[in-house]
Amino acid sequence: MKKLIVVLVATFLVGAATEAQTTSANLVGYSKVQVTGGQLSLVAVNFDTGGLTVNDMFGNLPNLSTVYVWDKAANTYVSSTKGRAGFSPNPAIANGDAMWVLAAGSAVTDVIFAGEVNTAAQTTNTLNGLDAVGLGYPVAVSFESTSLSAQAPSLSTLNVWNGTGYDTYTKGRAGWGASSVNIGVSQGFWINTPSEVEWVEDRPFTF
Repeated sequence: MKKLIVVLVATFLVGAATEAQTTSANLVGYSKVQVTGGQLSLVAVNFDTGGLTVNDMFGNLPNLSTVYVWDKAANTYVSSTKGRAGFSPNPAIANGDAMWVLAAGSAVTDVIFAGEVNTAAQTTNTLNGLDAVGLGYPVAVSFESTSLSAQAPSLSTLNVWNGTGYDTYTKGRAGWGASSVNIGVSQGFWINTPSEVEWVEDRPFTF
């Protein structure tokens, strides 16, 4: 079974010149994911990365490791494999992007995701059919507490990778039956909606 351990560290950087001046705040931090060689991990980036690429994030993985980034627009994977010159192709990774990671060898490697925390009150995405996603905020939550849980149409399915296969939940009249499902920091998951839906996720924390 894969090992997936996440640690979140966040620091407020606040600057104010005078009492009359509006205070500005940036919340920055990182999450650490441990991936085991030869085992698939489904992860997601939940920071605003500022244009970081696969090579920036996964460059410490062994040669011949592969990252499969889900391309929402094309509804397919971008497969990126590490050679002597780094990962190729080397797509940029945005907040909310989900990807499979298959590290070469058998060792456990720490992967660090870093960036600025999205502090917007809401984050909006369009879902239509099958999508691999992250929540866009670096906070562990119960799936049924998310806005996505409420907004997804009836007969939508949630697929959560458990290390060897999927735990699948379908939304019916009584809800998901997924009260025990938690979405961790930097954890990706699959959502399949039978029709297009505008997903507006509320920020799950205050500051």
